[in-house]
Amino acid sequence: MYNSRWYEVPIVHKTIGQFTGLEDTNGKEIYEGDILHYLIEEYPGGHYREREEKRIVEFVDGCFWLLSKNGDEPLYAVHAADDELKILGNIYENPKLLEESK
Repeated sequence: MYNSRWYEVPIVHKTIGQFTGLEDTNGKEIYEGDILHYLIEEYPGGHYREREEKRIVEFVDGCFWLLSKNGDEPLYAVHAADDELKILGNIYENPKLLEESK
């Protein structure tokens, strides 16, 4: 690949992520491999509470998913529910973000 000055720039193919077609709460495009801060609003037993998680965007079986140790959800469903999603980084440039959540 070449940059705007026609200098050759090496590309690590595994770091290329597919665009999901969606944006986070701040208007940033969400790509496969992004790590998202996910604010979940719940009403267990009729009582309101918020729960925060870090989720990874992956493309599996023709669909983008938010993966976590607490369960996986389709990205489009979470996005359509208007839950708060913010990009923290990605698994290629910020792998330590995942270590912090363990």
